[in-house]
Amino acid sequence: MLKKFLLLCAALGLALCGLLVDRLLWSRPPQSNGSESPTVSHLHAGPTIEQVRSLASLTVLKVDVADVQVSGLHGYTGGAQAALVVKGDLTLSTDLSAARFTMLDARHRTAVLVLPPPRASSPRVDHDRTRLVWLWQYGLWRLVPGEVGYAAAINRAYAEAQRIVAAAGNDQLLDERARAQAETVLRSFFAALDWKVSVDWSDRARLSTALQSADPNLRKINGE
Repeated sequence: MLKKFLLLCAALGLALCGLLVDRLLWSRPPQSNGSESPTVSHLHAGPTIEQVRSLASLTVLKVDVADVQVSGLHGYTGGAQAALVVKGDLTLSTDLSAARFTMLDARHRTAVLVLPPPRASSPRVDHDRTRLVWLWQYGLWRLVPGEVGYAAAINRAYAEAQRIVAAAGNDQLLDERARAQAETVLRSFFAALDWKVSVDWSDRARLSTALQSADPNLRKINGE
């Protein structure tokens, strides 16, 4: 009996030693007393041209064009005329691939972005909605058999309709709308990132040199 009791005591002692060693090996490292808390810092790279370019599709302004076009062919003995109700569209967009930052102020989180002026593109006559409303001949042309005169007048009317739609892209009010849309999109995007971005246009001498002279911490970009 004594021998069995001693063996049991020895086994319990070994088990306790094993638990103690396990506790020492897997114990957590000592905690800090709280006087030295880790410092978390955030580095803001600021606005980038890649972010600007990703917004290109949002700066496209689609414009619907409507007009009445009267075209004709006039000869010595008569002529033919055609009247169209012209419907079409075009787009005005800003080439954001040519955008550039001329100033970045990381401390005040402000920047100046220079954009090229909007350009009109893709003028198109909508043939499904354009209507021929009047077609006539006068003079001796009315005595000519066939529809050669009519066809020529219609072809000229559609050619001039295409020019009308394309010329609408030169309208100053549409140009201002396209600029305003681009500025709104860019400013809103960077405002969500807590940056204030001013937009200048390369065809207008309005670069923000006053900001640069007022704060020496401004960082100039592209050597300008």
